[in-house]
Amino acid sequence: MDTLADARISLVNIYGRPAQFVVVDTHGRSYTFRSEDFRVACNYDAQNRPNSTLISSFFKVVTDSQNVYFVEGHGNGHGVGLCQWCSESRAAEGMRHEDIVLAAFPQAKLMRAY
Repeated sequence: MDTLADARISLVNIYGRPAQFVVVDTHGRSYTFRSEDFRVACNYDAQNRPNSTLISSFFKVVTDSQNVYFVEGHGNGHGVGLCQWCSESRAAEGMRHEDIVLAAFPQAKLMRAY
């Protein structure tokens, strides 16, 4: 792919979270990415660009004549409510698995199904 000329959200899920992006290079070729793949591609050399890591694909894209910007970003992952890293940390601190689930899904009710 050549230099990026444009990027846009092409599909959102029922919660308004980006599910797919289309990017266009300076030769007019377009490429479609699942949102998580797009985020990973954007982070390819983030270690060389301080404070530029995209921690979530939940953002808006703004394109001007020279640059593509990601704005109004929020979230810390896939948008499903249970972060594996937070869960691991809580478990290491001794939190019970039931409480880890309830911390991520406070409206949930845990029930024995067997």
